[in-house]
Amino acid sequence: MKKYLRGKINVRGLVEAAAMLLCVFTVTGFLGRFWWVLDLTSHFRIQYVVGLAALAAVCFLMRIHRWGVACCLFMAINLALVIPHCSFGGEPSGQRRTDLRAMEINVHTESKHFDLVEKFIREQSPDIVLLVEVNSEWMQSLAALKAIYPYVCQESREDNTGIALFSKRPFKNPEILYLGSWGAPSVTAEIEIQGRPIRILGTHPPPPVGPKYTLFRDQQLLEVAAQVKKWSGSIVLLGDLNTTVWSDSFGQLVLESGLRDTGRGQGIQATFPVKHLPLRIAIDHCLISGDLHVVSRKVGADVGSDHFPLLIELATE
Repeated sequence: MKKYLRGKINVRGLVEAAAMLLCVFTVTGFLGRFWWVLDLTSHFRIQYVVGLAALAAVCFLMRIHRWGVACCLFMAINLALVIPHCSFGGEPSGQRRTDLRAMEINVHTESKHFDLVEKFIREQSPDIVLLVEVNSEWMQSLAALKAIYPYVCQESREDNTGIALFSKRPFKNPEILYLGSWGAPSVTAEIEIQGRPIRILGTHPPPPVGPKYTLFRDQQLLEVAAQVKKWSGSIVLLGDLNTTVWSDSFGQLVLESGLRDTGRGQGIQATFPVKHLPLRIAIDHCLISGDLHVVSRKVGADVGSDHFPLLIELATE
């Protein structure tokens, strides 16, 4: 029986193939700008670290030293990308006073857990809430929130592109924007904190599920950056951006907009997918202008969506 299994399953070959695959994915993750499929391999740096560490140990135990060394080297490459986003990889927030509490939730259009979302918002009581993937049923079901959040700028849709910004504070110049060629709405408004105007921008580009939608996502993110550059003063960008910090699309957004990623140095805060922990990645984001500071940033509880909420506390000085 053992001889039969050895003939059918070559354990050494499987280990070497797995090691080769993760090493290849480590490299292709840097090449996403050339092909949308390669871009998909950029998002799983944490999984590569864990997988390569485990494979390195197995390779050394099996005396496959060449692949053990290769796994260590490629693990180090991924680790160098992950560390800046760990809690010890960024600047400490210090003892700043919280001036703005923001929340972002992709509620998942098909979800019917309106009560969980409303309860979570009420419990956390942020100053502003960005909801994406809202349709008319979601907006009707959350109508009671308007007693707490009387200022709302929204465009509900039935195609997973609806968006709504709720605020306790009055809006100035609220507007629905159409950035990129996909035609999905983004929302922007200005609020005042400590006598200081802060521009809020919420956006939700499409998921990169094919070359067309990847192009739409990248176009929208570049137009978001171009829009941000037109504004002066304090800016907060929120949204399910359908990309991770290790993708070229995210790097271009940061470079072109001049905004800072609030997740840097805050720990690994993966938000999607809720039900598949091994595949979980961080695609919900908050970026800010350089004059704002992160007091805290965390992932919220399960509210029945395929995304976890994102909560951010910011200081103006």
